[in-house]
This record gives sequence, C-alpha cells and structure tokens, in this order.
Amino acid sequence: MRDAAYAVDGVRDGANALESAQSQEYGVVLLDLGLPGKDGMQVLRALRAR
Repeated sequence: MRDAAYAVDGVRDGANALESAQSQEYGVVLLDLGLPGKDGMQVLRALRAR
C-alpha cells in the first residue's frame, strides 16, 4: 500500500483498531478478522454501529 502512495496505519489488536478508527477518519479499512483481543468481526460491528 505504501508503495502505491497510500498512507498506512497498522495496529496489532482489535482494541487499538477501534481506538485508531475513532480518532481518525479512514477512507478504507483492511481488517484482519483474526485480531487478538477484540476480533475483527467485533471491530467491524462497532465501526458499523458508529
């Protein structure tokens, strides 16, 4: 993604994914459904509810 000139923010768990999504606006989210802590489906549900 960076090679194609996209800005990339990486996180290592679901809680950090939610925190990042709430503090910044993203045009696209590439989400691993197997994240530790809150899994990707929990993160997706929270983002959609927001």
